[in-house]
Amino acid sequence: MVATGGDTVSMRDNTLLVNGRAVPLTLVLDRTLIPTEHGPMGEQIWHEHREGLDIAVALLPEFNRWHSFEPVTVPAGQLMVMGDSRDNSNDSRFIGFVDEQRVTGQAVRVVMSHDPTRLFAPRADRWWLPLHL
Repeated sequence: MVATGGDTVSMRDNTLLVNGRAVPLTLVLDRTLIPTEHGPMGEQIWHEHREGLDIAVALLPEFNRWHSFEPVTVPAGQLMVMGDSRDNSNDSRFIGFVDEQRVTGQAVRVVMSHDPTRLFAPRADRWWLPLHL
């Protein structure tokens, strides 16, 4: 979740802005090739620093279709959600806001993780790790 009712959200050149304030970003991994249905594609890993948390965010610069959007205000009782793989997520930018009443839990750990650089072989060293860094 990136915003709740009453918040105004926008994005400028892959930087998320909430209520007019840019969410700080740090580049962690500049480029690694991952296999995709479109062939090998470069991926960048960034950390967004939000509310005392570092959220890992993946960008696919060659496939970056939504690097900016105009400000929107989240209606009361609604949430705006964005995936951690920003260029490969059908999130609130596509499906709209999510009614708070429909949220029944919060993900806190990785159940299973696959490595796209190794033909999606399981990465057992990441199973059951907390989601927040």
